[in-house]
Amino acid sequence: MRLFKAFVLIVVAFCASFVWSQAPSENNDSYTNLGHFKGGKWAEDCNINNAGIVVGFGSIPKGYTRPLFVAATGPSAGQWFDLGTLGGERTDWKVMAMGVSDTGIISGHSALQNGTIHAFVWTPDAGMSDIGTLNGDAYSASSNMNRMGTVITGWSGPRFLDFSDPNVTTSTPVVWTPSPKWEGGKLVTVWRIQQLDTTGFESDKLWLPNAANDYAQVVGFYVSPDGLDMPILWTPGPGGWSVSQLPIPDGFAQGGGEDINDRGEIAGWVAAADWSTWFPVVWKPLNASRTDYTAVVLAPLAGSSWAEANGINDLGDVVGDSLDASGNADVAVVWKLSAPDTVQSLRLPGAWNVASKINDRRMLVAAYAKDWSYEYKNENVVVVQLH
Repeated sequence: MRLFKAFVLIVVAFCASFVWSQAPSENNDSYTNLGHFKGGKWAEDCNINNAGIVVGFGSIPKGYTRPLFVAATGPSAGQWFDLGTLGGERTDWKVMAMGVSDTGIISGHSALQNGTIHAFVWTPDAGMSDIGTLNGDAYSASSNMNRMGTVITGWSGPRFLDFSDPNVTTSTPVVWTPSPKWEGGKLVTVWRIQQLDTTGFESDKLWLPNAANDYAQVVGFYVSPDGLDMPILWTPGPGGWSVSQLPIPDGFAQGGGEDINDRGEIAGWVAAADWSTWFPVVWKPLNASRTDYTAVVLAPLAGSSWAEANGINDLGDVVGDSLDASGNADVAVVWKLSAPDTVQSLRLPGAWNVASKINDRRMLVAAYAKDWSYEYKNENVVVVQLH
């Protein structure tokens, strides 16, 4: 979404349409600047687990882009690790580590020798393994995995899912789940891919599941035939997952779910049809079965009408980014669900910065850039401990 947002920043004029209160930042003097891979030039974060392991991607000394991870705490803090490849190399942003479980499993997508992209699972013992595509598709990618390491979310399709490419019109929502299997006299894990339900949405061909919680709820969005993004929830059941659309608040035309915690609360965004406004939102379940939801719109920074929520933890902390009052740069921010009308700037380094995810220890991970460019190859990673 950052590349798409950078494009829209150029063509959209911003004006404040709501009045919000803006609180001072929490004490984040203990933030840790993780930078990037040694000898590389840039890195971007994607996720953080409860052990403080950050996953993402960036450049290595040879100039290739690789899926990476780095510990934010402990004896290996600040040391970046290269997860390798599935046989191929790329220098763009299309390979990355996206999810990390509390058991140390990492998911993402990497290049094959022919240049196509497949989803992978990485473990300390087995390294990187290709977990395949659906029905012979050329491409697949993991978008995330839950904390228990039992559900990997993603998509499969004939082309790489790039929203800036008008030729990409089809992707199938999928999950991978682990199954034990005896192989060569030892027990191994086989990851089984299956399509998520799209019943009732057959005319919608472009899907992106973004996250799953430990109850196997999955959130994301699809692109409607008229080009609007629509927030989606998949609910697990005895026969698989059932699909439903999340409600969009009055005054907005589209939205997307980005993350979900174990309470079933969903962080994401809603926007006008023309993207002139883009607001952070949390969908909250109204019943124990989590089949009925309501949307709570969160505050952007004062003077702005563009912000998004990217991550949520089980404590009700929500992180994301908001444009500043001038509408020129992103600022990493944090919200509490108990005070949705109050937003706190994290005041991180760089010309702009974006918070991606937050764990249950209240450690959040963010990317920052030294100049005003919104392109990749200009970013570094920072972890903040909230108090």
